Amino acid sequence: MEFKKIKEPVLCGRLAYDSSAEQAVESDILLPDYLPDVTRVLGCRAEPRVISCVGEGRRITVDGMTDVEIFYVSEDGRIRRIEQKLAFSKSVESKNELESPVFILNTRVDYLNCRAVSQRRLDLRGAFTVGIKSAAAVSSDVVSEASGCGIQLKSRTVKSYFPVGESRRQLTLREELEAGRGRAPATGVIRCSARCTAADSRIVAGKIVAKGEVWLHILYDTESDGMQSMDCSLPVSQIIDMEGVSEDSVCDVRFEAVSVEVTPSDGDGAGGFSAEVTVLSTAKVMNCCGIRVAEDAYSTVYPSQTESAQLTFFSSAESVGMHTSVRERQELPGGVAEIKDVWCEARSWETRSTDSGVEAECRIMIRMFALDTDGSPVYYEKASSFVWSSGVKDALCDIGFVISDCSFTRDGPNGVDIRIEAEVLGTVYGSCMQTVLTDISLAEEPRRREPADEAALMIYYADEGEDVWSISKRYFAPVGAVTEENAIEGDVVTSRTMLLIPMARTE
Repeated sequence: MEFKKIKEPVLCGRLAYDSSAEQAVESDILLPDYLPDVTRVLGCRAEPRVISCVGEGRRITVDGMTDVEIFYVSEDGRIRRIEQKLAFSKSVESKNELESPVFILNTRVDYLNCRAVSQRRLDLRGAFTVGIKSAAAVSSDVVSEASGCGIQLKSRTVKSYFPVGESRRQLTLREELEAGRGRAPATGVIRCSARCTAADSRIVAGKIVAKGEVWLHILYDTESDGMQSMDCSLPVSQIIDMEGVSEDSVCDVRFEAVSVEVTPSDGDGAGGFSAEVTVLSTAKVMNCCGIRVAEDAYSTVYPSQTESAQLTFFSSAESVGMHTSVRERQELPGGVAEIKDVWCEARSWETRSTDSGVEAECRIMIRMFALDTDGSPVYYEKASSFVWSSGVKDALCDIGFVISDCSFTRDGPNGVDIRIEAEVLGTVYGSCMQTVLTDISLAEEPRRREPADEAALMIYYADEGEDVWSISKRYFAPVGAVTEENAIEGDVVTSRTMLLIPMARTE
């Protein structure tokens, strides 16, 4: 008996971990000496940001910083801001070893409350959740080839995407910004925010070269003109080294502003600001290969046994870069004289499978500063959401939502129309489940046949759509001989017909 089989390891990527961890936000805040007393708290916001995520063995460690902003009104009737950064760290355990993992992280603020204990002291309490998913490379031994002893092998080549790894790095941008001639100098910064555009990346000589822009929005106070705002952009670029990256790799590179510091600076009559922005660059790399797997096998001569398993892997990778617009109408209480600033933040998102594919609901928070009829500052916020969808079924979505613009139009005395521009960025990985053979064994003695079964040909009436492999296996006939004898093109019978089945001889 000359039977040969080849088993080879195949490398596949699949979802290896999917869970979440809760983290409390608690702080007793004392106002610094340079800030005036609190008369009333307007509102507060917290934005947890993951700075690093490391997988070692089965342990996943997430480290980050929660950026907390509290807006209040001082005794002089102006809006003041106090900012605090709270570090956090979480560790979770995976059931399996993580090889070359890439992580999909999503933070969600569950609740946040702030109250003034005294004119100089604030009490902050809240909690947020970190959603953690990990895609990892998994190696499995499967049958790729078999020959001899009349063995028939049903095999196919499939695409398999597997993670190479990810890189997270921080870089700091510093810039002196001019407010412009004719503008009153700033007495203080009320609010500043930064967003990053989609990264333009390419692979050059085994390195990832990425570039983009950081857009700054600054809301500031002046002595003579009240609240004013300005916008500007800063270029950002990064060269990323990663082992295993090639020109055929699927690279997902994103920039995220994780820290923004803006302070008024003295200028030659024009005023301006000193800005320091910390940008986190995250690069995730997937490689693709064609793997040969056997789905089924039998011998035309010997009784055979097969062992199989279900192999789950990423079979496709689709880049996402989409723009969407959202309109919201917000009712305002009476007495709002002037809206000074409106902005929107993407808070979290949640994916779910549908009959047509997968969709993600992005939760957003719309925030607003305004003045009432007495000129006193007021603050409003409203939660909303919008849905993005993809036609890829059974998908793993590694996406992010970036609010690129937020504008408003006053609609009567008690209403405001808000237009939100958002970018959906990332990659959607389609999952596939494939039955693969992990082993084949043959009996020592050939299959016994009755004299009535020793005919050279058998007649079989096939229905339209029947699988040629199944028919051949039923009669232990060579698949190639069945297709050749009946001039069948393809793997199925295209119409109801009579087939001649050439029978294999026992050895």
